[in-house]
Amino acid sequence: MERRMLFSLACALFCSSELTHGISYFEEKNNYNNTEENRVVFAVGGNVYPDGHFYAVVHIGPQLKTYFLDLDTGSDLTWVQCDAPCVHCRPAPHPLYKPINRMSCNEPLCDLVEHPRQHPCHNPADECHYQVKYVDGGSSTGFLTLDTFLVGSQARHPLVNPLIFGCGYDQRVGSESHSPYVDGVLGLSSSQLSILSQLRNKGGVARNVIGHCLLDHIRRGDADGFLFFGDGALPPSLQWVPMSPPYERLQLILDSGSTFTYFNSHALEAVVTLINKDAAESALKPAPEDKTLPYCWKGRAPFRYMAEVERFFKPLALRFPNAANVEMEMPAKSHLIISSHGNACLGILNGTEIGLGDQNIIGDISFRERLVVYDNESKRIGWTFRDCKRQL
Repeated sequence: MERRMLFSLACALFCSSELTHGISYFEEKNNYNNTEENRVVFAVGGNVYPDGHFYAVVHIGPQLKTYFLDLDTGSDLTWVQCDAPCVHCRPAPHPLYKPINRMSCNEPLCDLVEHPRQHPCHNPADECHYQVKYVDGGSSTGFLTLDTFLVGSQARHPLVNPLIFGCGYDQRVGSESHSPYVDGVLGLSSSQLSILSQLRNKGGVARNVIGHCLLDHIRRGDADGFLFFGDGALPPSLQWVPMSPPYERLQLILDSGSTFTYFNSHALEAVVTLINKDAAESALKPAPEDKTLPYCWKGRAPFRYMAEVERFFKPLALRFPNAANVEMEMPAKSHLIISSHGNACLGILNGTEIGLGDQNIIGDISFRERLVVYDNESKRIGWTFRDCKRQL
């Protein structure tokens, strides 16, 4: 099928450490019994529409209770809503976590969090409180705690490890009305505060590498996709591009904390022009009455399956001049959804309107049925299409 070359990006990709979380439209060494492939795997559920998020299934505490944590490659800190007691907590799928340990300000990882004004951590013996603020205006406030994690609940030999994470007792929703129905956030950045870095420092995984493969699930609770830490054997079909250092001015960011993909106004205008041309040639009509997303199109009959949509819309492609012969193909499933009205709606939104300037963000919609690997040691990001029901 013909592909439309959308635009070229001269910059390298970058996995943001804290810039874009939650953009949504609506020290002791341990002895490990490691897996043969030196990889730990989590089940992943969720969808782009209607829920607008993907989550990892994790198990925490002596009784290994289950929690759903929002995947976010743009966040450093992992946190879980907790009863400490809770000042303000959002609706969630599981009971609040009950902390059994509170970390003090002399914990080295405490230096990596921002402290709320009422808990400045001037005294090393004080509890280490944190406050995380997100670009949409939302926030989480709590304290650092230490507890056991069942790391890799789908691994052949799961590992139980004491790890430091946030006990969130005050969560505030940002400017968007949509709040993910999860128990907290799984921070997947390369920061030393992240769960992956803690495992790497303890010897739980040999390399600081993460990957995810996302499948859309309409029924809440289904979890057939996967998230992995460590590398093992990666498929040779991966296309790689270099990451950029965090101080560079970036044009393109990969962020699993964003439901949709965001382009600057000029790039978005080019996309809409191409799609309108496809729609006109296919006898599709704009559907401005559908407010699911800013741009929607309707056919003679409501769309039911993405395979029907793909017959009307040509794939897009992004090219990376700094990586020879590398493209990111974006078929219909990577940039369109089917709304509850049966229309095809564009899952690429205007980033300029929400303050991103010329930056572009590749979000969850463009990750669907695609293996994405963040190699933080070799400073590169790779991707390939894959059946996400089959683990590596």
